[in-house]
Amino acid sequence: HIWEAWRPALAFPFVFQGCENGVYWYGRSFVAAMPKAVDMRYYLRFGNCEYSCEVWLNGKQVGSHVGASASFEFDVTDALLPGENFVALRVFSPGGILGPPIDVYPNGTGYAAFSGSGGLQQSVVLQARPQVRIEDVFARPDWKTGNLPLEVTLDNRSGGDAEVTLKAVITERKSGKEVASVTAGVRATPDRSVHTLAMT
Repeated sequence: HIWEAWRPALAFPFVFQGCENGVYWYGRSFVAAMPKAVDMRYYLRFGNCEYSCEVWLNGKQVGSHVGASASFEFDVTDALLPGENFVALRVFSPGGILGPPIDVYPNGTGYAAFSGSGGLQQSVVLQARPQVRIEDVFARPDWKTGNLPLEVTLDNRSGGDAEVTLKAVITERKSGKEVASVTAGVRATPDRSVHTLAMT
C-alpha cells in the first residue's frame, strides 16, 4: 500500500471535512515492493477519492478522475522508477450538502449526496499485472439446453496480437469432481477483446 485507509499510525490526512470548495494536495515517496519486469504492466489503483483529482508520478501526469464512491486506476508503467518514486495528487472538493448544483452526481438530484467530506477515503495501491491477462469472465447459463457459454474478456497491453490458450473447468462443489471442461486457442488483439467458450 502507498496509502492505506483507516490506519492512523501512518499519520497522513486521507479525509478532510468542510463545506467549502477547496483544492487539496497529497504527496508521498515510496519504493516499489516488486522489481520492474518487461512483461508486466504497473497500475496505481485508488479505492475512492472525492471528488475529482489529478495524479502525477515522478513529475509525469498519469491521469485524472472525476466522481465519488468509485474505484479507479492509472497505468503508470512508463513513469514508474526501479528505485524511489514520488506520487502527488491534486484533489478538488465541491461544496457540502445541497451545495452548488453539479450535473454529474449520480443520485439524480443535481446536488452533493455527502456532507462536505473529500480527499482520499480508501487505500492507494501499486499493482503489477501481466501484459496479457483475463480481465473478466461472464457466464450465461441456458436452462433449456444445459449449455453454459462463457464470455472471456482479455486485456492485451503488449502492443501486438497475442496467442492465448483459455481453459475452463466445472467441478462439483462437494467432491471437486470435474464434470465439464473446454480448452480453446484464441488470438488476443491489442486492448480488449471478448471470446466465447462453449461449455456443454
